[in-house]
Parts: sequence; structure tokens; C-alpha cells
Amino acid sequence: ALKKFDIVSVCVEFFTSTQREHVALCDGLPAGCDVLQEDRENDMALLPNNEQQTHKERGNLSWPWWDFTHVTDTTVEAFCGQLQPGSYKKQYYLRAINPGLWVFPRAVIEQMYAPQVRGASGEAMMLIGTP
Repeated sequence: ALKKFDIVSVCVEFFTSTQREHVALCDGLPAGCDVLQEDRENDMALLPNNEQQTHKERGNLSWPWWDFTHVTDTTVEAFCGQLQPGSYKKQYYLRAINPGLWVFPRAVIEQMYAPQVRGASGEAMMLIGTP
């Protein structure tokens, strides 16, 4: 179980064998967590020193293949006009905020104008205890 204020690394990985257009990725967040945002220096200062260094080496906003990213209280979303064949991976960080048992919703990726072309991860549970 996590403790309140623990930092969790989340990694979303996917593969496409052909070029895709108008791709949308929506990764649901567990209700007991907040996303550490790359453009907020105070958030990145919460990472362990080795993670801060790795983050600096990758550079801020490290989703170069996405045209637009958006973080809300419930999702991390990314949109791309054109995605070339290959493997893709994105790592971001969550901070455990509210103790409890929370659903970690599945991530979904799809072609926006061909929703039959889609993929999804599984759902998971996240337990956050008190410090």
C-alpha cells in the first residue's frame, strides 16, 4: 500500500504497426491522486533526486510525438494528428493525496474518427494508507 504523499511513477506504453491519424490517448486517474505537472517546478522538486535528474535529461513536456496534452483532475489526455509506426512510452508521476481504496481506471487510445481502431489497458486498484 502507498502512504499519503508518496510519489508513484506511471508508464503508458503502446505500439502501432501502421501510420495512424487523429490519435487520442486518455489515461484515467485514481481519485485519491494528483498529477505532478512537468511545467510546475514545485511539483518536479517532489521527485526523488535520481528521478529529477532523469526528468531533466529527458526534457520537459517529454511527449514530443503529441500535438497537444491536457491534464485534468480525472485524466491525462494527449492528441496527435499523425503517429508513425513504432513503440511509444510515456512516464508521468502521481502524488497520493487521499487515503482509501481507489480504482485506477484503464487507459484508452483510439483514432478519433475511426473509433473501432482502439486499445485499452486493464483496470487496477490503488490503496493509499495514512503516513
